[in-house]
Amino acid sequence: MNDKLHRLREFIWPLLEEDVDSDISDQNLSEEDNAAEENPVLKIEDENLDLALQLQSKIYQEEDDRRKGTESKAALFMGSLSVANTIVIGANTLIWGKGIPIGVIKTSVFISIVLAIYTLRTVWFSVKVLERGTYHVLGNDDINISGDKNSYKRDIISSFFKIIKGNEDVINMKVSHLVMAQEYYKRAMFVICLYAFMVFYFCFFL
Repeated sequence: MNDKLHRLREFIWPLLEEDVDSDISDQNLSEEDNAAEENPVLKIEDENLDLALQLQSKIYQEEDDRRKGTESKAALFMGSLSVANTIVIGANTLIWGKGIPIGVIKTSVFISIVLAIYTLRTVWFSVKVLERGTYHVLGNDDINISGDKNSYKRDIISSFFKIIKGNEDVINMKVSHLVMAQEYYKRAMFVICLYAFMVFYFCFFL
């Protein structure tokens, strides 16, 4: 019974997992983790440095693309829902101006309220995705360093390692919030389709 209620609640009102629904600033690393993150130990042989540098650069770019893609989708959700809600408001005006029975108006108001709630949740999580966080990039200080060819490569690889590790929590949090925005977006789209069917029925069959 509890499982069915949980599934019903998730269908109507999905929630973030407890281990994800926390602020990034509250995530504490142990002293060992901090030390490893600040000074990663490289076990790469000299002959593999070029390949390692290439792979680290590729991972860095892929993570950055993942962040940008997540933010683009969040902005798309907000934009499309804005247009959809404008259409619904116009449809409300159309229905209420046709002398439709009070029951239909009440149904219209109820659906509009549900849509507004799902829209607000979608926008909320989308804004969380678009929030500015502590995001690390490869800067001039990481590049403008001294050393021979192999030591320079090792320093750049270490910089990539620290940047990728430092951005991991921020990007994962953005992805988690995008998943929630997507869930509420799907429910908002379902409500809009239901509303469109209702408008079609009452306009042409009543």
